[in-house]
Amino acid sequence: MRIQTEPHIAFKVNDIASALKEKEIVMPLYEPFAGYRCAMVQINGTLIELIETSLPEEKIWHDEATLKNGVLYGGQEGKLPPREE
Repeated sequence: MRIQTEPHIAFKVNDIASALKEKEIVMPLYEPFAGYRCAMVQINGTLIELIETSLPEEKIWHDEATLKNGVLYGGQEGKLPPREE
């Protein structure tokens, strides 16, 4: 998946469906786990990940229960990233 291998920026949006309108979509909208939807667009050659969620960062990146049945960026079921101190 392109999102894993290419540098990009990410923005949290309130309404991802509206944010995707008339954009060049390079990764279609999907929901890797409950409460987190994302997609990637390209604008003027820049890759931009759009994220719609009400989950706090701690729940997204460091909560095993959240990730257990989800797939964030494909093929990473149950894998938690290293925790930044």
